[in-house]
Amino acid sequence: MIKILSIILPILLLTFATIYFINPGNIFADYEISSTTISPLKKVTNSSSYVNTNLWTPNFSDKPNNIEINGKSGLVYNLTDDNLVFIKNAEYKGSIASMVKVMTAIVSIDNYRSDQTFVISKQASEIEEDSMGILEGEKYTLEQMLYGLFLPSGNDTAFALAEETKKGDYKEFVKLMNLKAKEIGMENTTFSNPSGLQEENEFQESNIKDVLIMSRYALKNYPLIMQIAKSKEYYIEGNNNHHEQTLYNQNFMLEYSNIKGLKTGYTPEAGLCMVVYAIVNGKEVIAIVLNSDNRKADMTYMLDYAMGMIE
Repeated sequence: MIKILSIILPILLLTFATIYFINPGNIFADYEISSTTISPLKKVTNSSSYVNTNLWTPNFSDKPNNIEINGKSGLVYNLTDDNLVFIKNAEYKGSIASMVKVMTAIVSIDNYRSDQTFVISKQASEIEEDSMGILEGEKYTLEQMLYGLFLPSGNDTAFALAEETKKGDYKEFVKLMNLKAKEIGMENTTFSNPSGLQEENEFQESNIKDVLIMSRYALKNYPLIMQIAKSKEYYIEGNNNHHEQTLYNQNFMLEYSNIKGLKTGYTPEAGLCMVVYAIVNGKEVIAIVLNSDNRKADMTYMLDYAMGMIE
């Protein structure tokens, strides 16, 4: 018996060693937890970026009859039934102005603590156009900053949020915005700043499909953004950190009870833009208009059309 074992044991050891060196690390592969059960993101070979393996892609297969709107591009999408109600010029690409701030909010929530304090820099306080009115040296919470980003569409707030990633440099934050865009399937979008302002020597653009993807992503994953986007006003009490003020939402569509947010935008290059989240005949709907001369007329016309089309 001892002689038999002395012959068999070396053979077993040699076999085990051969298997290990040929395919190391896989002997106990059946007991490993697959990375896909932990996260829908997987690392791309030889790349530092990530690809979402569970992307939502809007159903653009059906081509409904167009109606006439002023905007260069427009869309109404029924999220509940996952189908297209109306579309105009899906191929159009251009600036989306302050609708960029939806992504600014997403990246801010992803990367900053909910209790984080933001100290306003001189550079951020001097950003012009639409602003929250923040002053150099003031301190605000993340939630206060997000209200300032959405309601008055604060460009100063957008840059103050972006500068927190790397003091005095918003470009690092913009890199995160572009990475997030690619992660969620925005294939036709390039961000160059956190506000949507058209800066000299900067290039940024998007299209209605990507705005739809971004808006739905915010709706489904960021309840704070949706709470803020539907608020008509927000009061900030004055204290040792900052001055007192009341912020008012620029989204004029909130006068209609079925409108639940999202964001307006305007620059001379982008024209009048808008994305809204609405409830139409009990269904969740996102409507978008890009580069319009009369976005309110376009939006109300598209939503009235949707009421007749959605059962």
